[in-house]
Amino acid sequence: MDIQQTAMSVVAILAPFLPKFVGASVEQMGKIAGGGIAQKLWECLKPKIEADKKLEAAILVASQQAESETAKKLLIETMIPFLSVDPTLLKDLTALLALDKLTQEIAVEGSEVRDVTQKSSGSQPSNQTISIRDSKARDINQSS
Repeated sequence: MDIQQTAMSVVAILAPFLPKFVGASVEQMGKIAGGGIAQKLWECLKPKIEADKKLEAAILVASQQAESETAKKLLIETMIPFLSVDPTLLKDLTALLALDKLTQEIAVEGSEVRDVTQKSSGSQPSNQTISIRDSKARDINQSS
């Protein structure tokens, strides 16, 4: 995953949670539901955010306009230079993003299997597996 993809993925995951994360205490962070990977990304980024006014400002704008594509784009563009000069941060974020892969599996047994379609979408990487045993298979499709 390159730097731009990493920044885009981080922002895609973080954006919905930023209104809750910005200004939250450690105690409050533990009570935010559904933020699993987003919380880990936030914890990784928070020291960088606190140390840089430009990144902090982009985070604040994105937290106030979580649905705004313009705010997300600004945050991505602001993050890229940080990831470019901090290989440890890039490595840590990439490792966390790897935990958020979508996994889909279809296992089929039978005499005949037809018209199986498996699709995934979104910005996150995915793993797709179709296992067919003891049967004839036709029209099997995978896409992401």
